[in-house]
Amino acid sequence: MKKTVLFLLFTCAWGLSILFAQAPFTRGYIEFDSGNRQEVYIQDKDWRSNPTSIYYRLTSDGNAQMASIDDVQSFGIATGDRFVRAEVRIDRASDITSNLSYQRDPEWSRETVFLRVLLESEATLLQYIDAPLTRYYYQKGDAPIEPLIYRRYKTDGTTVLVNDAYKGQLLTELACMRDPDLDDLEYQKGKLLDYFRAYAECSGQEIDYLNRGTPIRLRWSLHLGANLFNSALSNDLLPVSFAGTSTINGGFSARAGMSLEVLLPFQ
Repeated sequence: MKKTVLFLLFTCAWGLSILFAQAPFTRGYIEFDSGNRQEVYIQDKDWRSNPTSIYYRLTSDGNAQMASIDDVQSFGIATGDRFVRAEVRIDRASDITSNLSYQRDPEWSRETVFLRVLLESEATLLQYIDAPLTRYYYQKGDAPIEPLIYRRYKTDGTTVLVNDAYKGQLLTELACMRDPDLDDLEYQKGKLLDYFRAYAECSGQEIDYLNRGTPIRLRWSLHLGANLFNSALSNDLLPVSFAGTSTINGGFSARAGMSLEVLLPFQ
């Protein structure tokens, strides 16, 4: 009887965990290196750093497959994130004050990475994150993707200066607004998005895609279980009249709980 009840408890727990667990695969698409675009289900990991590979299923309950950056030209998921593969110049100098370089100019390396698309139009804004490193890129028309140059550096032990050449790039490459004020244009996602949106509106270009960020999401799960016990109580330390061992008949107790995760968007 006890085994039957225990089996039923674990069966219920297993069934409920499947019912309430958040589905890890989201409807999306992959454009493979062959040029073939396929509708799939992609594992959404709420990427803080840009991925180098992804897992996907051909059907919602199919087997998971892995696709590396060498196999994929671009992909997107229903939550709004889109990534494109590109070979770009990256300055990996630290932006942490204690680790700043004394060199003003970027130190470039060429790498093939997935870039997150923030805004797609005649002038496209893209983002690369390899936490804590964050870099922004732009593409005008069919021209190559170029980095927006930004670099904090030291001139001595305490003085920190900023190479904000990205402002000059935008003024030269994306000049439309009359007398644009770039003094307060920070090297930050929201500020750059505002600038690229303003440029698209000023130049009469349609915005084909805008990343509005991942909304706050809740992930919760239900946990059920059971405890078995069959104990013996020694009375050796009690008065002589109570000495001996008492046995408590076996039994079980049920337990239940719920966990809640708050998934915050990263900028």
